Amino acid sequence: MMMAECILASTQMLALLCFAMMTSSAAMPLKYSFSLPPSAGRGAARPAFWVGKNGDVLRSGSTSAVAPSKLEAGPNWTWTEPVGGLLRASPVLDSDRNIFVSTVSGSIYKFSVSGAELWRHTAGRVLPVNPVLSNNTIFTVAVDCTVLALDAFSGEEIWRRKAGEGSGVDTASVLAGEGVVVAPCFGAGEEGKYGGNTYIVALDAEDGRLLWTYRPSAAVYNFIGSIDQGSLVLSDEFGSAKRLDLRTAKTLWEVPAPKGSKKLSTGGAIVGPDKHVYVTSNIQDASGVERGVLTSYRFEDGSLLWQKVLPYAANSGPAIGHLGLSALSVVLAIGPNPSLPLPGGATLDVDPLLPDFSDGQRKPGRVYAFDAAAGAQQWAFDLPDWHGPAAGDRADHVCLPDSFANPAIGGDGTAYIVGESGRAYSIQDKNADGKISPEAGEASYLDIKNGFQGAPAIGPGILALAACDGLRVFLAGQ
Repeated sequence: MMMAECILASTQMLALLCFAMMTSSAAMPLKYSFSLPPSAGRGAARPAFWVGKNGDVLRSGSTSAVAPSKLEAGPNWTWTEPVGGLLRASPVLDSDRNIFVSTVSGSIYKFSVSGAELWRHTAGRVLPVNPVLSNNTIFTVAVDCTVLALDAFSGEEIWRRKAGEGSGVDTASVLAGEGVVVAPCFGAGEEGKYGGNTYIVALDAEDGRLLWTYRPSAAVYNFIGSIDQGSLVLSDEFGSAKRLDLRTAKTLWEVPAPKGSKKLSTGGAIVGPDKHVYVTSNIQDASGVERGVLTSYRFEDGSLLWQKVLPYAANSGPAIGHLGLSALSVVLAIGPNPSLPLPGGATLDVDPLLPDFSDGQRKPGRVYAFDAAAGAQQWAFDLPDWHGPAAGDRADHVCLPDSFANPAIGGDGTAYIVGESGRAYSIQDKNADGKISPEAGEASYLDIKNGFQGAPAIGPGILALAACDGLRVFLAGQ
């Protein structure tokens, strides 16, 4: 890995790494240990409204549910993380609109739709990842690669499995579907090598039995993937996409990363409702400027459908859904990652817009909507430039989020965008003229004043936002 990538990967974990090392060494159970208590008898599950980051099992980032879109009035309730004050995971919504959220300090909370704390589970380990809800069970993985299954009703532990040496302190996602749980881990001596994880593990969702391990050709960073039709779709940090058999990890197809992919991306691979695979990655052009790449592949065989090279880095994944236009859409927010705050008020630009650092730590942002079938641009919306560290970041409270979290698309065609600036946006091209006009009510925002690593979560009449310091929840009709 080149020096620039090493700096970026290292500094993105700086806020978590020391804490993770201290915590995991004290709390780590016996290597590859396994425990399974008696069955909790939890009954039949109803489909959750938002199972994890990007919503559904496909991780499409869209839903038919309609959430509040006028954000200026502010949330109905807020919650601030009390231990360590650092939240990087995306919220989860069950079938009753209860909200689950995981904190870096090692707790998972369940709140009612009105904000009452229903339970708190303390894992005793750092939990930087995005958990997932499946079949009345919350699944997560700790920094020592202990995969945990919790009863979603009570918060009690159902099983745990030590599945590897460790799991990176980047904000990866645990996946669950078709009876299988998927989590990223790394092996002995690999911690911190890429700032992510070096292989994937699959466990039986019922009892935690290890099914397989898979090691891609390059590491995964902010791992996210899709489970569909007995297979797992994922990409590595450079954008090489693969489809595996979910039960055996047999490679069904694999495509190389886009030409020039020397810069890692914190995006990933997802499957849209159209059964196409969408992958974000980054390349370095001839002048050394980092450019994002959005690529669409056919789910069945991995054949290329279309590809777009973008003006800024793509450090988050897309959302695929209906924006009220004539065709299915792909929404993606792009821009360079924020700077790192240092003691004494100094800052370090770990992801400069220009390679000679002459940009004054400028962080432009743009949101695109593309036609999912052919990649034609439907609209683009430039956000105000950001500069330096993420909103709310300081030397003693470093979240260091990506430039943008993954978008979310509601059932009325509203796209929700959050990121480093601390502003939460709702965007919709209501008159379908290919332009976003704030004056016409097509863009609404609220300044949370704290950056976002967690992506929005949508349910009927509810929008849950997880900024780096806690939750903001918007409810319709209240």
